Amino acid sequence: LKGNMLHKALPPLLLVRAGIDYVLVRIRNFFKPIPDDNFENWVVKRFGRTLYEVFFGMYTRKAWGIPCTQISADWASQRISLLSLWDTVKKTLLKPKNTPRTYVSKFLYPKTGGIGELCLGYERLIERDGGKVICGAKVTRLETDGGRVTKVIYDSPDGEQVHEPELLVSTLPLTMVVPMMSSSAPAPVQGAVEGLTHKGIVFVYLKIDRPQLTPDHWIYIPEEHIAVHRISEFTNFSKDCAPEGQTMVCAEITSTHGDHYWQSSDEELLELAASNLIELGLLNEGDVQPGGFVRRVDYAYPIYDLTYRGHVKTLLDWLKGFSNMVSTGRQGLFRYGNM
Repeated sequence: LKGNMLHKALPPLLLVRAGIDYVLVRIRNFFKPIPDDNFENWVVKRFGRTLYEVFFGMYTRKAWGIPCTQISADWASQRISLLSLWDTVKKTLLKPKNTPRTYVSKFLYPKTGGIGELCLGYERLIERDGGKVICGAKVTRLETDGGRVTKVIYDSPDGEQVHEPELLVSTLPLTMVVPMMSSSAPAPVQGAVEGLTHKGIVFVYLKIDRPQLTPDHWIYIPEEHIAVHRISEFTNFSKDCAPEGQTMVCAEITSTHGDHYWQSSDEELLELAASNLIELGLLNEGDVQPGGFVRRVDYAYPIYDLTYRGHVKTLLDWLKGFSNMVSTGRQGLFRYGNM
């Protein structure tokens, strides 16, 4: 929901219906409180049924691929900053002019190099202090002894390698790192691994022969017949992200390893994303230039189902038993956090 678009874009009758729904749900909640036991209830309780369906339910079902009643309320409390319809009205109708249409009003972004420049900055500092960064190495096994991780075994272009760490900071997904450990994990830990799931994303990058597609960096697309669920335009952060007079758009499609979108060819995905944006009126025929590309990410969204919290606690508690290991990051904590 783009802040000050609420009162400009919604039809008057829909606004009236949203207001009536909100009043009715507040009355109902006064006499019979709605439990915050899943995503749908959490949002309906604070916004009413109409705004839930328009802005939250449809998009969330599309992005996660499961009913909103099966998603934990934790997802809503972490990701939705507005606490009620009245709070929404205050932050939209009464919002000062010329302020960003988002709840994030200020953040740092590299002038050149895109967000990957952060990782390259880490690499420069590590190498400056005598460290070594090894890329293209796939960790296959962790050996442990006496409550410590003693060996990291990984594949490299030169064959299998072994590293003996003093301290291991792991950002591997919890569901990957536990099976890698040679220690025999107890049954509850193995069960917790099986109880957690992720949603992947197919990122489709389109080169556009226009200086700008939209003035917004992120646009969320809830329509379920459209494959793309979100687009990002990097030149809205820094004009140095593309040649003058051109822009690049990333179209995201939530996917699961092995499903239809995951197995589609890059050419099919590039064509699909472009046709979706043309259908939405964001692109014109002929705007897309050659040179687009696709990236697939397995562990993009940790799925907050109704039982995830207990499984995460079981895994993190077990890993804390290894004195020289820290599990962190989105995948290593199974936590959807902003970068």
